[in-house]
Amino acid sequence: MQNSARSDGPWFNSRSLESLTDPNTWNRGLALYISQHVLRLDIEPLGGGWLLLGAVQGSKRQPYNVNIELTLTPDGGVAAWDCECECPVGTQCKHGLALMLKAAQQGLRLMGQADTSSARSASPPAAPHVPEQAASERLAAIAQAEQLARAQAQTQLLRWLQELQRTSGAAAGAATPGMGSASAAGRDKAEHYLYMLSVSGTGPKRQLMLEAMVSSRKKDGSWAKPRALRMVPYAGQAAYDQASNVDHEVLQLISAMQNTSRYAYTYVSGVSGLPQGRAGQFALEQAASTGRLLLKSNQGMPGLAVRWGPPQTLGWEWHEVSSVMASESGWVLRAKVANTQATLCQNHPPLYLDAEQGLCGLVQTDGIAPAQLAVLFNAPPIKASVLQDNQIALMQSLGKLPPPPVLQALTTLQGIAPTARLHLWPVPESDASHKGLMQAQLRFDYQGHVGWWATQGAVVVLDSPQGRFLLHRDMRSEQLACNRLAGLTLHPAGNGVFGLP
Repeated sequence: MQNSARSDGPWFNSRSLESLTDPNTWNRGLALYISQHVLRLDIEPLGGGWLLLGAVQGSKRQPYNVNIELTLTPDGGVAAWDCECECPVGTQCKHGLALMLKAAQQGLRLMGQADTSSARSASPPAAPHVPEQAASERLAAIAQAEQLARAQAQTQLLRWLQELQRTSGAAAGAATPGMGSASAAGRDKAEHYLYMLSVSGTGPKRQLMLEAMVSSRKKDGSWAKPRALRMVPYAGQAAYDQASNVDHEVLQLISAMQNTSRYAYTYVSGVSGLPQGRAGQFALEQAASTGRLLLKSNQGMPGLAVRWGPPQTLGWEWHEVSSVMASESGWVLRAKVANTQATLCQNHPPLYLDAEQGLCGLVQTDGIAPAQLAVLFNAPPIKASVLQDNQIALMQSLGKLPPPPVLQALTTLQGIAPTARLHLWPVPESDASHKGLMQAQLRFDYQGHVGWWATQGAVVVLDSPQGRFLLHRDMRSEQLACNRLAGLTLHPAGNGVFGLP
């Protein structure tokens, strides 16, 4: 009776453990132990200490396996404990603390040792003094261990069969042995991932946002109010385990996008990000393929389903702006999606969202470089008089973009193949030593407009007796003509003049 009473007492002083643990881990581990989240505990001798093997239920569906190497002091305190856990923290975590607390309170009973003083020492337990009692307790411990191992093996088998059935595409009504079959009502309540589209920002600085949420179907086929995700989904969560591989890819891409955007995940905004680059395009396409890419209303409810649509063309137009403080109105360049009422979203690359048609897709930028596109998107309002004073420089910089309405109308010369005109003359004998024997002047003729504009850009403004013209140069043809002169060993001397040394 005396030995039995000892085996029901604490194995070691748990308060000595508190001094070796940070307060937050202590409080959370204590809560896990009190709420009976420790599912398994095995104790084995290990050199001069002990090895604790256990399973603790955490936030995942599957419990975490925990291994602890424990060393005790002769007076029944904790000298050191080294924990390894499958949880994200990995070491000295709340799950390990919960396992330690269970060992402190129930270790002697689980080991079935009568000699309390020996168990409390830093050495493995000594042999009991009474052989008959030791044999009886040993048999009881073996029977208990076998019963526990059998229960664990049964649980492991059932979980494995459930996973095997889920991944094999078996019929929804098939039952896993020992688990029962899910009812139709239960299947209707299954949660699915919804991919919600919304537009952030105002005015011309709108951007398309993609957010992952979870919801279930109502009886009428509509979606219940979606619930924001508080963390990136992972295996072990019911919704994630039931989701398809496409869902897993989309969730992984959104998780990557939110790490590179200023809309990083919070407990309020959930798992969301800005679709950027090819990865963002692929995420939208894959989300649309699930049939669960939906517009998000102002109240956070799912709206119209969105499909991945064909590319749209980027258009440009000038808007007149006025101010009470300004003496004259100004003009600002704004981009839009051409030939549609869709919203232009300044992601990279630009995207569009057509809320009426339920479409989203890429916007073609007509060869404009991303850096230049960002400058055009942020064009400032400019006074009309300033635009008129700098018409030539403005037209040269705008290229194919439309000019402001306040500028003088110019006749556009575009799509003309130039004629290369070469004028040759001999060099005077006095200059031959440094200019060579012959020189040539190259000029390009665009339907009677002749000149050399190598330093003026792809678009130039021409003044002639017939008026002002806006010439779009054929840069490739001009370069080929210069290359042919170089092939004849004529070397450029500046301003369209070539020499023959």
